[in-house]
Amino acid sequence: SPGIGSYTVLGELLLSMPLTPDKPLRSRCGRCDLCIKACPTGAIVAPYVVDARRCISYLTIERRGAIPNDLKEKMGRWVFGCDRCQEVCPRNQPWLNQELPQNEPLTQRAQNFSLGTLLTMSDDYYVNKVWPLAFYISRKNAAKWQMNAARALGNQGDPDNVPLLIQSFNDSPHEIVRGMCAWSLGQLGGARARAALEGRWSQENDLVRSEIENALEIS
Repeated sequence: SPGIGSYTVLGELLLSMPLTPDKPLRSRCGRCDLCIKACPTGAIVAPYVVDARRCISYLTIERRGAIPNDLKEKMGRWVFGCDRCQEVCPRNQPWLNQELPQNEPLTQRAQNFSLGTLLTMSDDYYVNKVWPLAFYISRKNAAKWQMNAARALGNQGDPDNVPLLIQSFNDSPHEIVRGMCAWSLGQLGGARARAALEGRWSQENDLVRSEIENALEIS
């Protein structure tokens, strides 16, 4: 949007009267391809063309089920969305460089959500603490956040995360969470992680078993 950039929210109005549409905006990108180069997963496959199946915002918020193996490491430590393409866009720099007032209560609440907290949170904690910050998604989506937190812990590369991942690997009722814990344990490796993976293989369903087998090859 001229003078604003791309940090806008799309909406719509349903009206009973005809309206004359505006003329389409011409491209103002020129030869700039910073967003294409910055995308961690290569989701921007050509100018103005996004493969949503590879977009971290889609993968962390909207995709149902497990994450494709070739994208997990590329998704890094993002837990909810990704703004890399927005952050590098020259049209957004005037806004990004402004000193804007912070909502202190909201900032404080967000700072309380460590990856470990998100991974091990109860359904009540999610509904009362996390969901109000992202109320436009499902109240029943705690497992999605837990899966994203498990992947982020694996991508941190810190072996101190192993006990936390083992706890959720053993206790979570959600197969997508246990599967991601298995992947992250494989990424971090070590004798304790391998023992946990081997110990649960016979108890799991096909989806989690596949993750365990892949993780054992990595670790």
